[in-house]
Amino acid sequence: MQLKFEKLRDHLIGNLAPLYVITTDEHLLSLETSDKIRKKARSSGYEKRNVLMVDHSFRWDILSTLNRSQSLFEKKN
Repeated sequence: MQLKFEKLRDHLIGNLAPLYVITTDEHLLSLETSDKIRKKARSSGYEKRNVLMVDHSFRWDILSTLNRSQSLFEKKN
């Protein structure tokens, strides 16, 4: 699902999606979007996060390994 920045606040009222991919040419917009998602995650009890920067040398096996790890979406009880 593609979500515009203007609709993000309303989207974050509900549950978090399992994955967010942020793409934009505007660096500030990327930072603001990330901050809003992280704030919602922290308030929902999520403490750990993994950041993967994808470029031409990205090793996709790392994503696969993290996906199999239960700590990928670790939530504090």
